[in-house]
Amino acid sequence: MPIPVGTVRHRCRAFERRIAAHQNERNNILIDRALRNADELVQQNRTYAEQLRVVECFTLLNLPPDLIDFIRDHDNLYRAAVRSHRLARTAVSSSNMDVFTRVAHRIVHLGNVYHLKLVHGTRTPAERVKIIGDIQYERVIRECTAALTDEIARILTRLEVLLPNTQIDVELENVGPDHSVDDFGREVLQQIKFFADTDADANDHAVRCCICLDGYDAKTHTGFLVAQCGHIIGKPCLSTWLNSIAKNSNLCPCCRTRLCERRHRRPKPLGHPALSAEQQDLASRLNRALGLMEDTSTLTDVMFADRVVDGQWFEDAMVELNRMLFENGVNLGFMRDGFEGLGWRLWRLDWASEMLLA
Repeated sequence: MPIPVGTVRHRCRAFERRIAAHQNERNNILIDRALRNADELVQQNRTYAEQLRVVECFTLLNLPPDLIDFIRDHDNLYRAAVRSHRLARTAVSSSNMDVFTRVAHRIVHLGNVYHLKLVHGTRTPAERVKIIGDIQYERVIRECTAALTDEIARILTRLEVLLPNTQIDVELENVGPDHSVDDFGREVLQQIKFFADTDADANDHAVRCCICLDGYDAKTHTGFLVAQCGHIIGKPCLSTWLNSIAKNSNLCPCCRTRLCERRHRRPKPLGHPALSAEQQDLASRLNRALGLMEDTSTLTDVMFADRVVDGQWFEDAMVELNRMLFENGVNLGFMRDGFEGLGWRLWRLDWASEMLLA
């Protein structure tokens, strides 16, 4: 049976429009889509490569919608990897490119290459180890880390002169949408009333919230049963806890059971209205450098999850940076501000006496 005139051209254009959808979205979104497709195939005991071969067996006239979505997500990630490879090569060879741009291009490309290899495999721990065994991953991480720490040291050397009595806060903020507390359990008002009428221990989580230590009520402080571990916590308190920037905010505050993935964090933007133009520029560059450090830390945590404790790379980078500042005679240093995981603060220090000056 002959194909009507224009059908192939129409199908080609429709296919290209659908394939081109979302190709300009952020890399992490493209990666998430490809990883989700790969996970679904693993659950079906199929591989990513097998699915690509299935696509090759179809024509434009009978390609199912789900396969169109699959090849779209694959094509978008592949194109992103090609673009980032070109930019990364330019970053390595260019002497005129800003250090932050060079690092950003190389880190993005490293993440694209890693995830592209990951989705093509079986997603097993052994295969992950084989992928990151490639020496280029650690080499790129080391080179980018060195470039960032050198640049931060130069910025702080100048800032020490311009801001002799200024304390600069480097606090973290969460990235992405907040968690919905309703995804983690349910309200248990009736059970709370029953327990509250007894002489139970005041430390019993069924009577008092383990976060604020207040009792429960039906209006402003409803009891909430956490499905993962069975503890009862004040619903508003749990919502605040899950969306805080504390390092362990993904754990149950009662028993430390893991409730979800910890959200990525990044430094809050720096700046001060009273700063001069040069000071504003230095503060902006410092903020950008710390943001890239956080991005590098996030990628390192993902790639080397079996070898590096979550967040350890960032900790080590801060220690190395403090060592550089000390050796360069810069009386500035990064210290944790208050509780663990709440952020870092840049202090003026007297390294000789180990005393805070401001």
